[in-house]
Amino acid sequence: MQWSEDHSVLIPELDEQHRVLHEATEELRLAVLAGESNDRLEFLAGRVATRMAAHFRYEEGLMRGSRYSAIDWHERQHQAAGAKLALLWETLRGCGGASSFAALEELADWFVDHVTVADRMLAAHVRNYERETLKRAQIA
Repeated sequence: MQWSEDHSVLIPELDEQHRVLHEATEELRLAVLAGESNDRLEFLAGRVATRMAAHFRYEEGLMRGSRYSAIDWHERQHQAAGAKLALLWETLRGCGGASSFAALEELADWFVDHVTVADRMLAAHVRNYERETLKRAQIA
């Protein structure tokens, strides 16, 4: 997973969080491929999970603050990521049937899809909300 401007949602804070998540996920992917220790893999997976949770909280704050009409759908997308993270944890601990690499690839694919669809929709809404709020302030 390499971050590129093709993944941009045109909100700098979200783009930076997405870039950091891409990098953390890629570091974990490389560690899985290199056969690093389970302790190291769990540490890296924990970092991905922590950053992803913080990112989701940030997005959910944006959605509530801007009265995003698709908040329920978007939050369900975040819950889907939680299920994929749980599967990844199971595989890293040797409790899952899938391989760690396959579980990680599934999470990474979800993340790219989420950013390029759900997060772009949210970002467009937030930009429109901010423009409308600015316009109302200028009129008042």
